Amino acid sequence: MKNKLVIGLLVMFLLSMAVVASACATQQTKEVDDGVVTTTESVVGSEDQVRTIANLMIPFTTDDVISRSDIIVMGKVVKILPPTAEGRFVETDKGVSVDTKDVYTYAIIEAERYLYGQSQTKYINVRLDGGRISDIEGRVPDLVVIDPIEAVLDLGEEVILFLKRPNYEAYREVVRPPEIGEDYYFINFGKFGKYTLTNGDVITRHNKDTEEMEQLKISEVEQKIASIHGR
Repeated sequence: MKNKLVIGLLVMFLLSMAVVASACATQQTKEVDDGVVTTTESVVGSEDQVRTIANLMIPFTTDDVISRSDIIVMGKVVKILPPTAEGRFVETDKGVSVDTKDVYTYAIIEAERYLYGQSQTKYINVRLDGGRISDIEGRVPDLVVIDPIEAVLDLGEEVILFLKRPNYEAYREVVRPPEIGEDYYFINFGKFGKYTLTNGDVITRHNKDTEEMEQLKISEVEQKIASIHGR
């Protein structure tokens, strides 16, 4: 009787684990919902080609992030644009060649409030390193480029972003989605320059030293900005 009970419990446990695994797999692969990209996070499939960007993050403080940002904006992620595949896949004598240089995902932020900076436009274009590109002819597997320290933005997410203007001249030849003009920004220090609004005046951020999430009040950030930029 005892053995049957143990076996029954084991079967129930395995079944529950299978359900959890199935649910996790569904969540991990749900990057697109009815043709709409819902996150900038790239989920890697078993057949994907993968390239990881090797970035070196130098030591920095919260003061560094604030002082080196051109604008600091509070807003909502309203659209995510995957990298374009235009000109990426070229057929050669040896097969299809894939250009892995300068793969970027773009997000459009609807600005609700500027905490610092001159720009007062309603929408801000943000460029993120990495993303997924697919050959429209299906000749080769998708290419997924991953930057481990890049911020992840989810559609509808409320954020505070510490943004920096790139050297536009250096990126003049990069192909951008039609919705993205020449005026765009990148997130200063990647995931450490993104704060998520979690509850009213509370924000969550990555702590670089502990690699864990911690909470702050927006007023604390505003005080820090004021002390650095004299506002």
